[in-house]
Amino acid sequence: MSDADKVEYCYSYLYRKYRDDLPGLKALADEVFASATDEVAITSTSYEGGSASGTIKFDKAILGLAIERVLEELDPDGTPAKPIGKVYKINFNSVKL
Repeated sequence: MSDADKVEYCYSYLYRKYRDDLPGLKALADEVFASATDEVAITSTSYEGGSASGTIKFDKAILGLAIERVLEELDPDGTPAKPIGKVYKINFNSVKL
């Protein structure tokens, strides 16, 4: 799978998951950017009314590009978003290469 395909996959997933939660996506962008490693593993997510677990690993740059692409589409002016009442918790395990 090429890097472009990986970005497209991440984009599709993130758009579906966060299209109604811009504050959550912006928080994820901050967490990914602050990660000190080159790979980010999402191990679980929880949200109001449910949760999911498992592991999906992304190259930090690929995940970051996909997040920024979704943000650009959902918030083209880069305006600060107000919380919409949903609470998300995302656990990361960073892996050094």
